[in-house]
Amino acid sequence: MLFCLVAAVLLRKPAQPDSAACGQVIDAGKRALAQGDDAGARVQLGRAGAACGADSAETRDLAARIEADSGKAQAAAECETQLGAIRDLLGDSDLAAARKGLEGLDRACAASTEAKPLKQKLARQAKAAAAASEQASQLIGRDDGAGAAQAIDRLEQADRSNPDIARMRAEVKRMGEQAEALELPAAPELPDAAAALPLPRARITPPTAPAPVQAAPAQSAAQPAAQSAAQMQAQMQAQMQAQMEAQMAQGFLRDAERALARGQFDAAHTYIDSARRVDPNNKQADALAKTVRERERQVLQNETTIR
Repeated sequence: MLFCLVAAVLLRKPAQPDSAACGQVIDAGKRALAQGDDAGARVQLGRAGAACGADSAETRDLAARIEADSGKAQAAAECETQLGAIRDLLGDSDLAAARKGLEGLDRACAASTEAKPLKQKLARQAKAAAAASEQASQLIGRDDGAGAAQAIDRLEQADRSNPDIARMRAEVKRMGEQAEALELPAAPELPDAAAALPLPRARITPPTAPAPVQAAPAQSAAQPAAQSAAQMQAQMQAQMQAQMEAQMAQGFLRDAERALARGQFDAAHTYIDSARRVDPNNKQADALAKTVRERERQVLQNETTIR
């Protein structure tokens, strides 16, 4: 009877871990991790629980390795997403946002090989922007509006976010207006009334009598001509100024749309305000501002819901 009880206890006793099988399973899990096969490593982890024991040091070590590798993969994916956004900002010549994005990377992502070329590109574009800005300032100081406008275009191509662009374009516009004012055509000179009159014949007793009668029509005809030329010149200047302001406003609105697409709502509002200062009656600015506010509310609602 005692023999039967001992045999029953031995039959119910769990099998002891197999060290050879345990080593094979653990090695297979490590190889899967080295090959980037996270799913395969987790399969081996399940087998390690049976071969080595769920609480064994080998099983816990493999589980820790899998968890660490999974965290690295997630961090790598987030890093690539951030670097892709920075790459787009550099392509759009938005150096301010690109610089902020690089500064916001964690240490591992900032030290990655993918981040290095982005830092180099940012440095090159910043150097080109600084050179163009300095050249534009010098040309403005020399009253060279055409050369300054070209330098400002190069500055905008290198760094669209440069805060001095709007001020420099305003300076070039002011110089152009001054130059146009100096080039206005002078009013036609009135003819000499006395020289225009025919010499009186000897038989006419009062030779000076016809002079005042013929001088008045010549002067009255010249004055409307001068006024008409001045009015036409003023109208042309007003049209040119309106076109330039509309173009500047459209440029600011395009910048606002890009900022909105990237979720940079503060920057979008800033660009829209700049467009309104240039063109206060721009209806597109009002519509875009409404769109930005609605998008902000949606993002805020989504964040509140998630929390």
